[in-house]
Amino acid sequence: GFNGKAEVGLRQTGCVIDPPSTCQTDLDALTQRYYVMFGQGTAVVTLDPITERAMTEAAAILKQCPASRVTVEGHANLDGERAGFNNLDLSRRRALRVREELVRRGLEPDQLEVKGYGVERPLVAHGDTEAKVENRRVQFTVAK
Repeated sequence: GFNGKAEVGLRQTGCVIDPPSTCQTDLDALTQRYYVMFGQGTAVVTLDPITERAMTEAAAILKQCPASRVTVEGHANLDGERAGFNNLDLSRRRALRVREELVRRGLEPDQLEVKGYGVERPLVAHGDTEAKVENRRVQFTVAK
């Protein structure tokens, strides 16, 4: 007989890169440590100390991978839809706002693509108590 142990894990963004790049690994770790937070129904980012640090670290990581194309992904929770917002557009505008901040910090605009996913890719089930905060986020995916 044969005995073994296997563990399966999903990347936070739901996208698998084989093998994972250092940039992707570093960006995933960053988005697990810090959230780029938005007010409900808005694409405005308040650059509080945590968000400032997240933007500074994201820019530093991306500058180490200048040849990599990166998608800045915007996500939303269900609350906006319940209030009549277009979450797909809102999440795209959130990603665009983060892209603008990264370009302001010296990244090339052509390196950064923007994609809004709305409520399509929740980190946690929309009914969970953490969903309100954790699903309203921006993440990064490095192209293969």
